[in-house]
Amino acid sequence: MCTNGGANAVAVAEHAIMLMLAVYRKLIAYHANVAAGRWHQGLPRAADVFELAGKRVGLIGLGQIGEQVARRLRAFEARVLYYDPVRRATAEERRLGVEYLPLEALLESADIVSLHVPLNAATRGLIDARALARMKPKAVLINTSRGAVVEEEALVAALQQGRLLGAGLDTLAQEPPDPGHPLLKLPNVVLTPHSAGPTVESFDKRFRNGYANIERVAAGLPPRWVIPEMRDLFPAS
Repeated sequence: MCTNGGANAVAVAEHAIMLMLAVYRKLIAYHANVAAGRWHQGLPRAADVFELAGKRVGLIGLGQIGEQVARRLRAFEARVLYYDPVRRATAEERRLGVEYLPLEALLESADIVSLHVPLNAATRGLIDARALARMKPKAVLINTSRGAVVEEEALVAALQQGRLLGAGLDTLAQEPPDPGHPLLKLPNVVLTPHSAGPTVESFDKRFRNGYANIERVAAGLPPRWVIPEMRDLFPAS
């Protein structure tokens, strides 16, 4: 019954920022060129290579993971925007250094849009063709939540047409993807295999969360960190 969201929040947050940097700094392309002996060939050194400092990073979802992302982005001197169905109190926003915007305004304002929402009826297909069309030219989409939050055909079209700078994706609608999936072939996409959460440090946190839940249920208390698919079994949690 214990989801890994609480245990993995730091790991997923760091992974999201890693994907932002990998897209902005063209890490995959540079590595491939250097490994192939093309030291300064194939990619102009300053073509569409950006810094996080001064950028507007829009977080969709400000739960445990989104909050950890916001904390880390402050060190990069980024301006952090967020949208969440439940807005934080003004004092919390000030403490985290975040600015609330309605979803459409966030999509139109952010240089990077990073997804930190659960998959449910409200979020399935949330980032569709209309949402992508609202995003700024040269914007970046980061997804470390669930693949089905994004309509992949619409994302592929936006990337192929150059309407987005790139995407960093830790999750896809089908995992593993079909070998012919167009996202696997686009040069402006960085992919990881749904690996944002597991780390050496997070395993200990997972076990502690699991045992804490057993103790809570044994004491007649509702469990915490319930997997969304099992939430109907624990309506009071």
